[in-house]
Amino acid sequence: METKNIPAIVMLLAGLVTSIVMYRNDYDLNTTLKVVLLVFFVFYIFGSWIKRLLDKFCPVKTEEEEKEGEEDGDEEKAEGEESQNQDGSVIEKK
Repeated sequence: METKNIPAIVMLLAGLVTSIVMYRNDYDLNTTLKVVLLVFFVFYIFGSWIKRLLDKFCPVKTEEEEKEGEEDGDEEKAEGEESQNQDGSVIEKK
């Protein structure tokens, strides 16, 4: 799972919601900017925490690991489909 952008997305969504709520409630500009900056900081840390949890429980496979997994799977398929006896008759495995 690609988790690189999660902190930024969480932070920006929280900032958007905060900005809309403060605009609709007619807060002045200085107060709005201070609150939005605080929300950005808090939710960036929260998003980083979520990212770390996801990386811990859903590790990202590198390209080398994916290639090794594909090669192992191909060999197992070939072994599991059928084999031959000494006399040449085919035995299917389930």
